[in-house]
Amino acid sequence: MSRAAVDQLPLAGRRVAITGGSRGIGAAAAQGLAAQGAELALLHHPSREMGELACGVRDAIRAGGGRAEAFAADLRDPRAIEAAFAAVADELGAVDVLVNNAAVSRVGPWDEASVEQWTS
Repeated sequence: MSRAAVDQLPLAGRRVAITGGSRGIGAAAAQGLAAQGAELALLHHPSREMGELACGVRDAIRAGGGRAEAFAADLRDPRAIEAAFAAVADELGAVDVLVNNAAVSRVGPWDEASVEQWTS
């Protein structure tokens, strides 16, 4: 989605959950959506490192006057997903928008994967 398209979305007061919201594309999307008035639920891997990164994104959004909360969830576990979204609903209310950004690489670092690994 282009920046111009994002700028036109009616996001003020909408609750947006972003998987993989602790870094990279997810963190950038969170910042952009927060700038449009969205309230963010940053879902992150339950590791300490990802939790710290997500809290950094949350704190940056809050410092800019936005609303954001961080939630740990192992997205490989359906029960953990349900629990995380229940926690989001308790804290922020029902989610209006989901940005399904989290990804898993089974081949190692993306820039080291062969064409065969990408296509298998």
